[in-house]
Formats: sequence, structure tokens, C-alpha cells
Amino acid sequence: MKNIIWDFDGTLFDTYPQMVNSFLLALKKMHIDEMEIDEYEIYEVMRRHSLSTAIQKYAAHYNLVADNLKLNYQLYEKQNILKSKPFFNLETLLLNTIKNDYSHFILTHRDKQTLYQVLENNHFADYFKMIITKDDNLPRKPNPAAINQIIEKNNLKKMDTLIIGDRVIDIRAGQNAGIKSILFDPDALIIENCNANHKFSNMYDLKLFLMNLGKDK
Repeated sequence: MKNIIWDFDGTLFDTYPQMVNSFLLALKKMHIDEMEIDEYEIYEVMRRHSLSTAIQKYAAHYNLVADNLKLNYQLYEKQNILKSKPFFNLETLLLNTIKNDYSHFILTHRDKQTLYQVLENNHFADYFKMIITKDDNLPRKPNPAAINQIIEKNNLKKMDTLIIGDRVIDIRAGQNAGIKSILFDPDALIIENCNANHKFSNMYDLKLFLMNLGKDK
């Protein structure tokens, strides 16, 4: 494997603390008592499902208008997300694998402006050869269209390409595109058997795996 397509949120960068905090602030703004809010449960819903699922679930639970909750969340998240940091050892992984002829790509549902701002704030933008965001208007994962576009535009071989993500939809997208997959699950929250080819909980072990994998080519 020499080509890696990364998910962004919860895979490259640990954005969930800022996302959950923004969600809590949005609920408080809508007069939900802090004692009624289960912060960890919100995180679980986001990780196992999606932000959209969390919005629908908690809007119904607290009898709120979902669109208003979404707008309030976005108001806080727009600034909070810029505080996000990469997972520990990610930069070492990228540097070492690039030295060994790996190419890195990003496929995310996040908007382009925010993504690039976070990457540039942390001096990570130059590590990636191509980035697809929601601004590209491609079908969302698990549809394989975005993966296929990365493969086609960069003349990649599917047998030499894998996707790494923290949610089941990332793995499904890889399977639908006919490439191998790695589930990055730092807190063992994904209980559904998604049949990922491999699973890792930290960047150090993932780096060792990729470096050994690269020796086979």
C-alpha cells in the first residue's frame, strides 16, 4: 500500500472535543439545563453515527427545532473547531511514510475553508496531494464516488490504495470502491462489525504497520 485516503474528523485531527463542546453550548443557548445534558452520550452518537443524527436525536429529546439547534451549533463550532489538534504521532507518521514514497489524500464531509484553516494552523496542508471536501458536491460516504475520483485523477491503483477512518461509513466507502480499509478507533467505541481489514487505536502502531507494509512493495 502506497496511497492513503484519510477521513479528517476523528481520524487525522481530534475534532470531537470541540464539536461536543459546541453542541453543549448550543443546547445551553436554547435554555437546556447543563445537568440534563449527557456529554459523553452526545460524543458516542457523533462517533458511532453522525452530527446530523445527534442534532435530530437531541432536538427530539429536548423538544427543540432541529434547524435552530443546527444553526446554534454551527455558530459555536465555526470558531471552536479551529482549536483542534492532530492526533499524537500523526506528523511523525506522515513524515516517515512520505519519505518511503507514500502519498496522502483527504476525503471529508467538512467544508473546504474550515478544513484548510485547521490544516494551515498546524502546518499540515502540504502533506496531502489532493483533498475532497463537501464543497466538491460529490455524493457523501459510503458512496464511493469521491474515492473513485481521487483514484482516477491521481492514476492510483486500487490494490495499492486504502482508506483510513473512524466511522463505519468510511469503511463502507472503501469497500464500495473496492479498496482496503483501516478503522481508527482510539476509544473502542465502534461496536458494529464493519469488516475493516485492520483496526488501530493510536498513530504509533498505525505508523509501524504502514512502514512494514511499505517494505513489501
